[in-house]
Amino acid sequence: MPNEVALLGANSALAVHGEQTFWTPQQITVLKSLGLQEATESDLGLFFHQCTRTGLDPFAKQIYMIGRKAKENGQFVTKYTIQTGIDGYRLIARRAADRTGHKYGIEETLWCGEDGAWRDVWLGKQPPAAAKVTVSRNGETFTAVATYNEYVQLAKDYTTGEMGPNSMWKKMAANQLSKCAEAAALRKAFPQDLSGIYVDAEMHQADNPAPEAPASSTLRLLQEETVQDLGERRDLRAEADQAVGNVPELQRIYAAAEAAGADAATLDYIKSKAGANA
Repeated sequence: MPNEVALLGANSALAVHGEQTFWTPQQITVLKSLGLQEATESDLGLFFHQCTRTGLDPFAKQIYMIGRKAKENGQFVTKYTIQTGIDGYRLIARRAADRTGHKYGIEETLWCGEDGAWRDVWLGKQPPAAAKVTVSRNGETFTAVATYNEYVQLAKDYTTGEMGPNSMWKKMAANQLSKCAEAAALRKAFPQDLSGIYVDAEMHQADNPAPEAPASSTLRLLQEETVQDLGERRDLRAEADQAVGNVPELQRIYAAAEAAGADAATLDYIKSKAGANA
């Protein structure tokens, strides 16, 4: 760390100075106001290390920690990820290259569709299936591929109820995907400087809603048949007679009878056919 790293200028009360080994109380107060209310001392210590190591300013929002809920030992806790924009990533890489006297640059950015053919510009109406970026450092090249399905951020369309790409990924899928590939390539080229830090676009998928549990076979049956169909086309008592003792089948018939609005007598009749196996 340099003798003095002034993240907001030498005259700022929030500036980080060379003799510091942790955030000052005033800095912590500001960090808490930026969304780190639940951050532990360990979380803040790691963040301090990454900020001073990279020279990025958390108070100017060049680098920040994002908290996400995760289940641990049966309880939900906040887990933090250190993130920056792609410009912050490029700045870290440029500083690292200058420090070591290495030449560094983005050699190639390509996209491909389902056909697997790589193109240097994406003109398709549909989002690309993948993006590939190659970074060079001191004569050595590092390539990374990011696929759309792995990184796309989903959102619910409240007019249709369907899940799909959010507005950013819908409008700029090629750009978002290339950021993910570039970040992965830069991490390969500069592992000492970029490990433990992620680009925003890479972490969008971490906010995707959990997939809904698949419907049970009984629920799928009920979804395929309307209540009217059940009432008009099925003799549920006769089906129960044929399934005597077969508890799983009787449970299915019972659920169908309930969905059809069967009376209590019919429901009791179906139940009785389970006998000793109920």
